[in-house]
Amino acid sequence: MKYIADHDFHIHSTVSRCCHDENQTPETILDYAKENGLKRICLTNHFWDENVESEAEWIDEHGFSYVSSVLPLPEDEDVEFLFGCETDMDFNNVLGISKERFDAFDFIVVATTHLHLDGNTVRTKITTPEEAAFHWTDKIENLLVKDLPFHKIGIVHLTTGHILKNQTAETLSLISDATLYSIFGECSRKGVGIELNVKTINMSDEQKEIFLRPYFIAKECGCKFYLGSDSHKTSALACAKENFEDVITKLNLKESDKFLLQTGADAMKKFVSFLVCILIAINTVIPCFAENEVHTPQIIETVYPTDEVVIADIVIDADSSGESDVTAIIQQAIDNCAANGGGTVWLPAGRYRVTGNIYIRQFVTLMGDYQDPDVGDDYGTIIIADVESSDAMNPALFTVGASAGAVGLTVWYPDQSIDNVKPYPFTFYVVGNGDYMLQTIKNCTLINSYRGIGASAECENGIYECHEMLTVENVKGTCLYQGLNAHNSADVDTVK
Repeated sequence: MKYIADHDFHIHSTVSRCCHDENQTPETILDYAKENGLKRICLTNHFWDENVESEAEWIDEHGFSYVSSVLPLPEDEDVEFLFGCETDMDFNNVLGISKERFDAFDFIVVATTHLHLDGNTVRTKITTPEEAAFHWTDKIENLLVKDLPFHKIGIVHLTTGHILKNQTAETLSLISDATLYSIFGECSRKGVGIELNVKTINMSDEQKEIFLRPYFIAKECGCKFYLGSDSHKTSALACAKENFEDVITKLNLKESDKFLLQTGADAMKKFVSFLVCILIAINTVIPCFAENEVHTPQIIETVYPTDEVVIADIVIDADSSGESDVTAIIQQAIDNCAANGGGTVWLPAGRYRVTGNIYIRQFVTLMGDYQDPDVGDDYGTIIIADVESSDAMNPALFTVGASAGAVGLTVWYPDQSIDNVKPYPFTFYVVGNGDYMLQTIKNCTLINSYRGIGASAECENGIYECHEMLTVENVKGTCLYQGLNAHNSADVDTVK
């Protein structure tokens, strides 16, 4: 599923001293979000913690009392307005936020590319691309060795013109692929977000190749991306969504490439969900809240016999006749469950027509009513794979994220024929690197699948991605080309 531009996590208001547009207020920013269909936005004014000592001369207005003067932020039932900040690293690579302050913000973006601030982020003025390339690399490497809550940190504008005025392209060209793979491999392991705000719309092909190269490599390394306009004025907000859509298309990003920011409120929701599941087991029911919706976890009465007690956080109510396309409905249910911290999405017995790719997000299990194909004439929950034929491995019908699962599903390809076998991508695919471990594919039946299950199966330049501890259990069916194609497991896979 294509990456959806539904957020902007890097916006300044008049509290940032470099913002000179008096109309750039929280209220105007909220209007921008509503007009562009954004679900989450984050105000990230410049911040240097007064509790952090630095040899650099940071202005007093960067302190916490100043940046927090915007609170409380305006509220809207359709938009979540987050409170964040943008901080820097001084010329000694001291980070401008103390450990005590992290909990005060929903999101922290770190600028490693403000290389024009001599006397603050760099000791002396940078004059050559070689110097700029050194500092570009050095700043990020020093950030990544710090003990930080990277799950709520983003690295901003990696290809900004602030790197070296009129010579940013030359600077980026000096940074080798090997260096970028090393840096972004570590970014992926740390789980830090990578910001997308490069404006590619009016770039030449040569410029696009230079400015997008770091992001393509970051994608290969399994990094997750968020969108940030870095807008300091209302005119920049006006074109932000168009810029987002363009770079998403250029990088061919999917929803599986998205950085999922979990705030303190999200963590509380996850904890509440856990308690609810325990209470349900003793017949106590409490509402469970997912993004913009209310769900009540419930014990499921399955049509077909099972030894398990099935507790579903979300039950999908969709056309089960196979006539309507329910792809978006299934994906939305998964997204809502993931936003609530994870859980089980239940798809009742029936026939569900799917015409696109579905991403099962981290900590979510998509579960159907399983019927063993060797017992009886029914197939339980049936996915009708009404998708185009393609000889590519991906995108798969179902991409399974980390600690996620597909359980109890029967997948049928109605256009397949033994007399005219058509190629299709994998039915289930386990990605590598950043989203790489503890996936489960269990009690599934594949009818006329071409490629069944793939795990780190794609190879680029002789290198396979890495996955870990995949479980494939009780999967039956007919796969006309490959049943299982798995490579480069960092720990033991289980297939039984």
